[in-house]
Amino acid sequence: MAGLLRDGVVNWNGSAEELWNAAEASETRTNSRVARELRPALPAELPLDDQLSLVRGFCLFLKDR
Repeated sequence: MAGLLRDGVVNWNGSAEELWNAAEASETRTNSRVARELRPALPAELPLDDQLSLVRGFCLFLKDR
């Protein structure tokens, strides 16, 4: 199975658009990169709920960095 399985915003109480605008507003460097696309490779044998849990945990880890 390939493609987007689920979309969402982790630990944000607004819309994705509001998050994007806040991220852009917080960046002061002219050559900054506000967002990156992540495509994690997860084992197909792992149930979908476990895959989603791993990705969510990784997002929380990145948020706390």
